[in-house]
Amino acid sequence: MRSSIGKVSWALVMLVVGSRAVLAQETMPDTAHRFSVFVGPTLAASSSRLDFSLANNVGLGISRDFRGQDALFRPRVTASYDQWRSTTQQTIRVGSVVAEALLVPGELVTNVRPYLFGGLGLFSRLPMSGTVVVGGSLQSFDLKPYTYAGWSSGVGVEVGRAFVQYRFMTAVQNGPSFAGLNLGYRL
Repeated sequence: MRSSIGKVSWALVMLVVGSRAVLAQETMPDTAHRFSVFVGPTLAASSSRLDFSLANNVGLGISRDFRGQDALFRPRVTASYDQWRSTTQQTIRVGSVVAEALLVPGELVTNVRPYLFGGLGLFSRLPMSGTVVVGGSLQSFDLKPYTYAGWSSGVGVEVGRAFVQYRFMTAVQNGPSFAGLNLGYRL
């Protein structure tokens, strides 16, 4: 489990480093921070207890903004990996790519901007198998990979280049719903 998180983290770091090298060669008309990275706990939407243990419940990702920092609407693309423990103690793993729109009404005070966001995307439940204890007996499970359409929504606050956001993501049909509280930084 930890090696999966390590591999995804390494891939995200390489994507950011490679993208920053490409962006350094293009002329940017404004001072917008185009990429952001985030990490935080992820929970099933149906979870009744808040488990902030990043060992079992984690979300991490990268976003790419396509407009200036001062624009009212900012389109962005977000790629993320989320995992959490289900009510039967299975670890659910989901990768997603979502096209989102941010609504950034303006600064409350210097360098503090609230924002709303929402979008549509593809979510892919990663394959897994194992055993769990249900009702005192050991049961096997085998979940096949499955890709489905879904949507995301949330709220956040930027403070300078740092931000905190709450994301809610759900499948349109027969997929998981989950939420994450993320801390991030605009590169």
